[in-house]
This record gives sequence, structure tokens and C-alpha cells, in this order.
Amino acid sequence: MTRIGTRRLSRLAQEAIRMKVVRAVFAKGMSQTEAAKVFGVSRTTVCLWGKAFREKGEKALKTKRQGRPPGQAQQGTGEWHQEIHFGPVPGPTAAAWTALD
Repeated sequence: MTRIGTRRLSRLAQEAIRMKVVRAVFAKGMSQTEAAKVFGVSRTTVCLWGKAFREKGEKALKTKRQGRPPGQAQQGTGEWHQEIHFGPVPGPTAAAWTALD
């Protein structure tokens, strides 16, 4: 079986595949190699999911939130914010931002 692009699936679909793979290996006694072929993922991935499951249970297979934590929007402060959004801050470091003739 060819591998499916699991990254293109929704987060819930990815989580469902992880759960199915782990159940097939641990509850049904399927080998990791066979599970990898059946579900279209690598054997290394099956091994990593199995290890995570053994160490932390089903919560290890849950989809984790991606990106910046809520409430931590990009809030620029200091000179770097000024330089990025409005140009160089006047002073000795401003020469680094300008072309020398």
C-alpha cells in the first residue's frame, strides 16, 4: 500500500489514524511493520506512536495545538519593533541600515 499524506488530513483525521494504528498493534497484536503497511505510514512513525502511547497513554496521541499560545499575539516592544515597522532608530546603529555612498 502506498503511503498517504497524513499531513494533508485534518487534525482529527490524523488523530484517528494514530489511535487506529496503536490499537491495531497493542490490542490486536499486529506487528509494527504490518500496521505501517496497512495504514500507509512509516514503521518508524508506528514505533514512535507506540512509545508515546506506552509512556503517556491516549493523551500522547491527541492532536496538539499548533502555533503561538492564545493571548501572546505579536506585540513588538523596544527598538527592534521600531526598526522593523518604522525604520531605524536614530543613533549610532542607524548607519548599519543605510547605504554608504
